[in-house]
Amino acid sequence: MLPSPEAKLTAKDYVAQVKLVHEIKYIEHNHQKRPEIERIKKQITLAEEKQFQQAKQLFKQYDKMYVEDHVVKKQQDFNYREAKARAYRQEQWKSHSIHPKQSQQAINDRHQRDLIRQQKLVIQNEHSQKAAVLKQNYNEEFNTRTRQAEEDRRAQILAKKNAILEGYKNSYPITEKYSSYRRSVK
Repeated sequence: MLPSPEAKLTAKDYVAQVKLVHEIKYIEHNHQKRPEIERIKKQITLAEEKQFQQAKQLFKQYDKMYVEDHVVKKQQDFNYREAKARAYRQEQWKSHSIHPKQSQQAINDRHQRDLIRQQKLVIQNEHSQKAAVLKQNYNEEFNTRTRQAEEDRRAQILAKKNAILEGYKNSYPITEKYSSYRRSVK
């Protein structure tokens, strides 16, 4: 059988033609499958979006739980501190107040402590009064010394001034003629 003129293809052309046919078939196949691919892609994106939303919800829930937990812990801490303070105040009240069932010895001890406290206050008042008197005496003495020093300084300045004037008068004796002239001018 003789090959047809169309069949006179080289091996290179044949390979190229086969490749082209395969590409066409691949394109046609994919084109037919395009809606399915699009649907799968859409499902994937929807699943990813759903996962993202779920993650957001989880984070929101976690934040809410964290805040609630923080608030609860703060409230518990506050309650604990308040209970401790209340217990401390009650203990202080018990120790400072005289209960009817307390013995006479405890009452006497308390009275003794009050007397000691009053004596301390009296001693402190005496010390403060003595300190005030000492301070006042010191201030008065300081003021008198300062005043005396100021007066001494002024007296020294006046003495120097008088000495200078005296020396000036003595160094330049006024003649009789000049003094008579001065008297006539007046």
